[in-house]
Amino acid sequence: MMRLARDRPANTQVILQRLAEIDRILNSPPRQKMPQMAATVASLPPQQPVASPSPQQPGKSANSGSSSGGLTRRQLINTAGLGAVGLVGGVIVHQIWKGSSPTSTNSPQGQTEGGINLQSFDFEVVTVDFFGKENSRNSRQAKFFNEDLGNGIMLEMVAIPGGTFMMGSPDTEEGRYERESPQHSVTIKPFYLSKFTVTQAQWRDAAALAKVIRNLNSDPAYFKGDNLPVEQVSWFDSQEFCARLSGKNGLGYS
Repeated sequence: MMRLARDRPANTQVILQRLAEIDRILNSPPRQKMPQMAATVASLPPQQPVASPSPQQPGKSANSGSSSGGLTRRQLINTAGLGAVGLVGGVIVHQIWKGSSPTSTNSPQGQTEGGINLQSFDFEVVTVDFFGKENSRNSRQAKFFNEDLGNGIMLEMVAIPGGTFMMGSPDTEEGRYERESPQHSVTIKPFYLSKFTVTQAQWRDAAALAKVIRNLNSDPAYFKGDNLPVEQVSWFDSQEFCARLSGKNGLGYS
């Protein structure tokens, strides 16, 4: 059953609070002391009313599982997955740039890397506890470029540094599945990710580009609005969308 928009959680804090209530019910009796465990959420400036899917941060190793109080690594992953329900995947550009650094926060305006004119934007990283209460707030900076789709519609692409992380779960993790083995190191090359989910205005402009393989519905959304995301598209539709963008500017969208 599709829920009405007014019945959906207002923000991530509400989702975390509801998950905390469910956790207390399912794992009664409650623990005598619940240690705080921080989760990091990136907060972007409100340039559009649509939130961006949170990209995984390469370069960080997964923590080993633990069942001694608080959230285990598995519970944290499940919580993050539930918090992303309803979001539409962003567009990725496979464009490697040189000299990138995951900790670089002082990129000059208009810097060119790999033939792409990059700019910088500021955002805040908010750290919260198990119940969603804010612990800290820190300013960060990232690089991005604008893809002009025409008609004044822009697609903002944020540079994501490459890195290495551990995929899978250790043999000692409680409740793990055999398919999560073997745990291994994965290296990801730098790429660009859309800052926000693809809006109906962006989709409509891309749908007007030359056909590559299949036809595209120019208005695949139930909840109408130029700045609202498209939510009724298939994987094949998304591939066609990216193929049309790639043909427009020569970048490898996917």
